Amino acid sequence: MDDTASGAHEPISGGCLCKAVRYSIAFPEGSWPPQRREICHCTQCRKATGALMAHILTLEPSRITWTCEDRSFREYSSSPGVFRGFCQSCGSTLSWRNVSTPTEIDLYVGTLDESVLVGGDGETGRAIVAAERQLWCRNRVRGVSDGVVSPVMYRTDASGEVLKPE
Repeated sequence: MDDTASGAHEPISGGCLCKAVRYSIAFPEGSWPPQRREICHCTQCRKATGALMAHILTLEPSRITWTCEDRSFREYSSSPGVFRGFCQSCGSTLSWRNVSTPTEIDLYVGTLDESVLVGGDGETGRAIVAAERQLWCRNRVRGVSDGVVSPVMYRTDASGEVLKPE
């Protein structure tokens, strides 16, 4: 339930397909909706998720409480200093983190529980999925994934170069 008077929001949860890895996200007062909601078009996110683009929620790691069975959560070093978290049992990709930004971790929005994304009146899901910006836009599939609605804030590569819509 959204507490609009205080800006607080109840915790939300998610996890992998087989439910061996679960997490809960806490939202302190004034932190709802989350400020970093992005769509990534990079090739690595595409390959890791099997989707043309990945919806990402960037959070402080301290907001996330992980629960895992039998050490199912593993990380893969996809680039120097970059780690993708996944369930070793079912293969679900759950997170992305960069050692150069230890105060941030990206969670893949598709791993949130169905009740969070589409439950209730749908407001929580809409607030989380409404991307504020898109990343690695040169990798977007023209005519397909470039029609995603978000404010015009395209970061195209690690240098932070900004593209204007065509």
